[in-house]
Amino acid sequence: MGYDALRTAVKDAWENVGKHEFEELISSLCRGIHLGASYALGHQLGTMNVAHGVTSCVLSPAVMKYNARVNAEHQQHAFDALWSDEYIRETLSKRNLTSENDLGDLLDGLFREYGMPRSLKEVGVEGEEKLNILAVKSLEDPWCRTNPIPLITSEQVLEILRMVE
Repeated sequence: MGYDALRTAVKDAWENVGKHEFEELISSLCRGIHLGASYALGHQLGTMNVAHGVTSCVLSPAVMKYNARVNAEHQQHAFDALWSDEYIRETLSKRNLTSENDLGDLLDGLFREYGMPRSLKEVGVEGEEKLNILAVKSLEDPWCRTNPIPLITSEQVLEILRMVE
């Protein structure tokens, strides 16, 4: 009896995750919001047994830094929203972060504060061969092309991955 309940719970969770991601995708497309490098690279990290939420913790600060050269003003809105929260500001201040830092730094600080993995090494992805596989495979994901700086070469992807080695 217990095994059947566990199997059903796991099956339902996976089905709901898929449904949720599909709904999120459709919703973002309808609003004109395109997913980008964090999703594209995260999909490939997922094939290396890294959970979806963890891929975001590893990749999103580096992706923000990479994209800041074209969307810093847009990122500033998210930065301001985070920095305006007293608890978040105090938490980040303990990590010596200030209003002079960028969104990538703030996300990095928050993820570290909560003990989330912040490098490929921490999630078991190491070595030049794996980085190259990630770079090449990531380019097959359509979200690379919808990144604020469209990713069209493996060198671009490697630039992001090297930030989180």
